[in-house]
Amino acid sequence: MSESPPKEARFHSLLFTRLKDYIDENQTPFAEPTTEQDVDGREADIYIPSHTNGSLVIEVKRSDTFPRRKDVIKQARDYADDLNADFFATCNSESFFLFNYQGQIDPSDIPYYSLKLTNKSVKESVPEILEAVSTLYNQGELPRQTERDRVVNLLHSFHASIWPAYKYESKQTYNSNEKFINQFDKWVHENDYSSLSNEEQHEVAAKQYAYLLTNKILFYEVVREKTPDNIPTASGNSLEPLTGVTTIDYLDEHIRRKFDSIVEEIDYKPIFNNDSSLFENFPENKKTKKDIHSLVEDIENISVGDIDEDLLGGIYEELIPKTERKALGQFYTPPKIAETIVNWCLRMDNNGTDDSTISRILDPASGSGTFSVESYKGLNKSSLSSGHQQIIDNIVSIDINRFPLHLTALNLASQNINEKTDAIHAYNDSFFNFDPDTNFLQDSRIDDNAEEESEEEMGLFDAVVGNPPYIRHESLYPNKEHFREHLKTFGSKSRTTYYDGSKSLSKKCDAYIYFVTHATQFLREGGRLGYIIPTKWMMTRYGDSFQTFLHDHYKINAVVGFSNRSFEDALVDTALLLIERCEDESERRDTTTRFIRIKKKMEPEDIVDTADYNFNLESDDELILRNRPNYRIVAVTQSSLEKRSSSKIAHYLKAPQDLIELTENQTMVSLDTLADVSYGNKTGANDFFFLSEDDLETWPIDDRFYRPALKSYRDVQGHTVTKEDTGLYILDVNGYINEIKEDTQGLASNADLTERAKNALKRDGYDVLAEYVEHGEQQGYHNRSTLKSRDVWFNMGDLEPPQLVHPYGIDERVVVVSNADKLIPSNRVQCINIDPEVKSDVFAGYLNSTVHSVLLEFWGRNEGGGSLEIMTYELEEIPVANVLDMTEDEQNAISEAYKSLINGDENAQTRLDSAVLSAIGSDIEAEKLQEMRSVVTESRVQGAKETDVLVGDLDQFDEVGTRSFHRGGLDDDPDSGSNSSLSDF
Repeated sequence: MSESPPKEARFHSLLFTRLKDYIDENQTPFAEPTTEQDVDGREADIYIPSHTNGSLVIEVKRSDTFPRRKDVIKQARDYADDLNADFFATCNSESFFLFNYQGQIDPSDIPYYSLKLTNKSVKESVPEILEAVSTLYNQGELPRQTERDRVVNLLHSFHASIWPAYKYESKQTYNSNEKFINQFDKWVHENDYSSLSNEEQHEVAAKQYAYLLTNKILFYEVVREKTPDNIPTASGNSLEPLTGVTTIDYLDEHIRRKFDSIVEEIDYKPIFNNDSSLFENFPENKKTKKDIHSLVEDIENISVGDIDEDLLGGIYEELIPKTERKALGQFYTPPKIAETIVNWCLRMDNNGTDDSTISRILDPASGSGTFSVESYKGLNKSSLSSGHQQIIDNIVSIDINRFPLHLTALNLASQNINEKTDAIHAYNDSFFNFDPDTNFLQDSRIDDNAEEESEEEMGLFDAVVGNPPYIRHESLYPNKEHFREHLKTFGSKSRTTYYDGSKSLSKKCDAYIYFVTHATQFLREGGRLGYIIPTKWMMTRYGDSFQTFLHDHYKINAVVGFSNRSFEDALVDTALLLIERCEDESERRDTTTRFIRIKKKMEPEDIVDTADYNFNLESDDELILRNRPNYRIVAVTQSSLEKRSSSKIAHYLKAPQDLIELTENQTMVSLDTLADVSYGNKTGANDFFFLSEDDLETWPIDDRFYRPALKSYRDVQGHTVTKEDTGLYILDVNGYINEIKEDTQGLASNADLTERAKNALKRDGYDVLAEYVEHGEQQGYHNRSTLKSRDVWFNMGDLEPPQLVHPYGIDERVVVVSNADKLIPSNRVQCINIDPEVKSDVFAGYLNSTVHSVLLEFWGRNEGGGSLEIMTYELEEIPVANVLDMTEDEQNAISEAYKSLINGDENAQTRLDSAVLSAIGSDIEAEKLQEMRSVVTESRVQGAKETDVLVGDLDQFDEVGTRSFHRGGLDDDPDSGSNSSLSDF
C-alpha cells in the first residue's frame, strides 16, 4: 500500500521553504515570501509579494481536501482581495491550481492553470509555479495547457483528495450497516483481499470506488455533449447535466438517476449498470458530495467531448501510480507491448482468415483492458468494414476481479463514443471456470445482458492474448486442483497425459503456465497465443514439463525478451511468448524458433516483422546468431529444442553469443558425465547436530561421535577448506547405531531402537552423549518431521565427505573447494565426487575457471535479492569441458595453472582461464571472458536493487553481424560475417 499523504502542515512548510530558497538564490521579480500572513485576524497560508510581477496568495490544504472545491477557491480569493494581491492559487500535496480571476461570480467559471505535483519534487515544481505567475502577469493570460492535461490533472486531484473520505465512510458504515458489511465481506472474498489488513481493505475499496465514479462522470459528460446530434437518444433530447437541478444534499441520488437515464436513452448498460456489488450504494458524506459537485461543474465547463477519445481509454494509467496498480487489482502492461502481441496474433496471412472474416480474440486476464483495447484497435485496422459493436462482439474479456473488468468495459466502449455499445462480453469469473463447450456464464457477465448467449457456447478463438497474473504455485487460490483440472481434457478419459500421465505438468508450476495450457483448448488450428510471462519456465525444473506441452501442441515461433528498458516499464525478467496452435507434428518440429532480445526501443510492427523473419537452417545442429544494433536473434529448430536433454534455454535469450557457443559446443558434456553430484546432509536440527568448540567444552562428548563439518560456505576462505577454517563438528552416531542393530538382529521389531540406543549409551559409559540426547528431546527436536522419520532420531545415517565442495547459493564469488580434511557438509552445500578415470586436479581446475562461473549465471536461478541458487539437478546438467577428451598437454596446462591459483600466484586466474579456453577450442580471450562474467554478475546483483543498472552492458559483447554456429564448431554465414558492416545485410 502507498504511504499516507503528507499532513497539511508538513507540506505547507516544505512548499514555503522551497519557495523562499528559490527566490533567495535566484534573480526573480518576487520578494521574500511570508507564511501565515495576518489578514484581519485570519491567516493566509503563503503570501509572495512582488512590485514588478504581481503578488500571489497560496491557500494550502490537506491532501484529502479537493483544491478545486468552491469554498476553497472563495477562501483564497478573499485573502487575495484583503491583501491586494494580484493573483491567488490553491493546492495540496497532490495538485496546484493558479487562477486568472477577472470578477467571475461562480468559482467554477474562473480559468485556471494546473500542475500535478506528484510528477516531480516540490523543489522542481517551484520554478514552474513562479514562471506561471510571471506569464499570467506579463501576458494577461495563463500559460498554455492542453485540455487533456487540464482534465487529467483535475481528475488526479479529485481522486487523490476524495478517496480518504470514502475510506473513512467505509470504515464507519462497516461498523453499523449489516447490508454493507455483507457486501464488503463478499467483495473481500471474491477479490482475494483476505491477506490485507482491515485498514488496507477499506483503502483499496475507497480508491476503487473513487476511480470508478470519476470515470463514469467523465464518460457521461463526453456522451452528453454529443447528444442528440451525434449520438441519438430514445427521447430525441440531450442528456441532462449532472448538476444545476439539485441540491448538494441530494446530489448522489441525482447522479444515480442520471446514470440510469443514460442506460434508458442510449443503452450504455455495460458502463452504468446497477449490480449488487459493493459499489452500488457506496456511502457518501457532505464532503464527498461537495467534491463531486465541484468536479462535475469543472468538467461541464470543459469541452471534454472534443478531446481525443484515448483520454477515456488511457486515463487509468495516467491517474493511478504504477506502484498502486497491483494493490488495486491491476497488473500493468505497457500498451506498446500489448500492441506488439496483438499485431503478431492478427497477422492475416498466418491467421487463416480473409478480409471478410473478423477474428475472435480471448483476453483471459483482462485487468483494466490494455489487451482488449489493443485487440479492438487491431481488429478495427484489419477489418475496416466492421462496425463498433461487431468488433466488440468478437472480443471476450475475463477477469476474476470486478474492478479492473469494469475498466475493461469502459475502455472498450470508449473506443467509439459516437456508436452506442449494446453489449460487452466481459466476465467476472475465474478463467478456469470456462471451457469451449460450456454456455457463457450468465451470472458472471458484468452487464447482466446474456439472454442472447444462453444457448451459445464459448467456442474457439483465432487468438488468445494477455498478461496472466504471476501467482506462485504455493499461493494458487482456492487450490491447485482448480488450476489443474482442465489438464484432464487432453487425451482419453483413461489417459490424462498432462494431468497425471507420462507427460504430467509439474505441480510446482506457477499460475501463468496454466493460463497457457488452459488457453490451448480455446484456440482453433492455426490460432495464435501471445502472452507476456516470466522467464522462469526457461530455467526451472517445472519448465521441462511445460516445454514438452508446448512442443506437443504449438509451433513456438518466437520468445522475445528485453535486455534493458527497451519499452518503458518493461521488465528484464519477462518475455513475450508467441506461439501457434498446430496438430501436425512434422510441421511443429520444422518450425524455426527465434529467441529475440530487444536492446533498444523498437516499434511494435518492427518487432513483429523480426519475430516472423524466415531463417533457413541447414540442420538441427545449426544455430544462427544475428546481431543488429537494436536487437539480437538466436534461431534454432524446434526439433533441436525438443531433443535437448535440459530444459535450460534462457541463455538463448540472455547470454552473450560467446557463451551460447560455449554452452552448445559438443566438446562440452553435462557435469554428471564426469562426476557424481549430491546435496549435503540435511540435519533437521542444525542447533543440535552442529557442535562448536564451546559446545564440546560444555558437552565433552567422546570424540568417536563427532567429525569435522562445513555448515556454511561463508567459512570457505581459499581453494581448500580445513577443519581449522570452520571450527565446527557434526554429530555422527551411525557406526554405533549399526553395532546396536547387529546386537539386536534377532528381535522381532526395531520400533524401540531409539530407546535401546539411549540405554546402550548409558551402559557403555557414554553418559555425556546420553545426557545431550535427553537435552535435545527436552527441546523437542525429536518431534520434528525430518527427525521423526528416522529409526533413531539423532542418527543421520552414513556421512560421507565429498572430494569437492560446490556453493549452493552464489553472490559474487564462485570457488569450488577441495575438501582436504574430509569435512561433512550441510545441505547448503553441493557435493562433488569425481569419477576415478578423471584426473581430479584437472577437473577441479576447470570448475574454478571463469568458464564455469559464467555459465552458472545462466544455469542457476535468480531467486531475488541478487542471489543465484544452483540446485543439485541443475549442477548435474550444467555443461563442462570433457577433460577425458583433452590431450595430456592440455590437462597439464590446466593442472599447473590450478596449482598456481591455489598458491595465490599473480595472474593465475587468467592462466587457468586461458588453458581451459584453449582446451575446449574457444578463441575467446581470457580477459574478455572475465569482463563478461563481471558484468553478468554485477547486473544480477545490482539489478536486484535497480532494474536497469548495467543490464544493457551485456550487449557490448555481441559483435554486429550474422554467425552460423554448428554445435561442435563455428562457421561464418556465407552471406555475412561477424566482422561485416551493416551495409552487408
